[in-house]
Amino acid sequence: AGAMAYPPRPASSRAWGAVVAVVATSLAQNVPYRGLQSAPALFASHRAPHVSSWSHHRTPFRTGSRHVSRLGILRSRCTISVGEKLLQLMDDPKAAEKLLEEHPGLRESELTETFEFLSQEMGRKEATALATQFPLIMRLPDFRSRRAYGTLERRFGQEWTMEIVKMAPMIVLDQDEQRLSDMMDVLSDVLGPKEAKAFLLRCPSALLFKADRVEKNLKEISESLGAAKSYGWVQKNPGILLSPSSTVNLTWNYLVHEFGEDTARKISEKSPGILRSPIETVSGAVQVFSEVFGREQSVRMILKCTACLTSPPSTVRSAWEVLKGLVGESEAHELVMKTPMCILSPGYTIQVRFPVVLLCAVIRHPTVGIPHV
Repeated sequence: AGAMAYPPRPASSRAWGAVVAVVATSLAQNVPYRGLQSAPALFASHRAPHVSSWSHHRTPFRTGSRHVSRLGILRSRCTISVGEKLLQLMDDPKAAEKLLEEHPGLRESELTETFEFLSQEMGRKEATALATQFPLIMRLPDFRSRRAYGTLERRFGQEWTMEIVKMAPMIVLDQDEQRLSDMMDVLSDVLGPKEAKAFLLRCPSALLFKADRVEKNLKEISESLGAAKSYGWVQKNPGILLSPSSTVNLTWNYLVHEFGEDTARKISEKSPGILRSPIETVSGAVQVFSEVFGREQSVRMILKCTACLTSPPSTVRSAWEVLKGLVGESEAHELVMKTPMCILSPGYTIQVRFPVVLLCAVIRHPTVGIPHV
């Protein structure tokens, strides 16, 4: 009694309802219907081109005693999920299932056109490898990947862009074309076009940073080292441009306070990566060297091997204690002054390697006594 009454439909409308019902039944049973593709092939095309334009038509039609949304069945059967596509692409079904277990949302997520776009640009094999390593990319709206990919391709060419996307697929998530362009402009201005390209191949994630961060770091480095030297210094160690400006500033100020500006500049020019190290690490290493070798000799040793400042203080202290126990304090002191790198290894590593070093020394120089080694 409470059932909704439907007014009689014209003959043309009833005929249309019958056609849709037959097509939907054929698709559900995986049976080709007239000129249509089979269901699996239809799934591979993601969605029939006309479905999205009819999505607002929700008028029900009668098929027997059931009321079915006019295009509900067609829409659900004409799309393919990311999970289904992964099962098709991956040679190993077990690996595909494991991947879907790790990302349960992919099983029902609707596949977008991004994979087909990447297949056209990169080749099917490369796109498949990328999709299986980074399956979330198959859910991205098509326009996102086109924007990011197109921006990179216009600047650097297709081959280079392919390499970047393979190394850092997260870049295709970025739809801010202006930010990508600004970052590439800044890097090209600072490093030069060729060096900027080489740097991005080593560190493609740099494109995910904002250009103003690089400009701010460059400004602070120029103020510290002087504009003339800063560009050449940054070119030797471009990663400094991505470091937090507070880290660069604090470490530089500490070196100036501890050694004076001239010595701080020499240390920074010889090993630019030091300014990327936290101030706690640098100050701790300086303190250990000053305690062990004295102020003057520690400065000489640091200038000889600036990497000493990036080693954790606990490692330096344990290495010194082990060396002192093995060869005596005076010999250990002389050894470290000649070869500062030896104090950068953990103490247990030195304990394991020392017998081998001793044996090699005795074989090469049989007259060498143990104390002298």
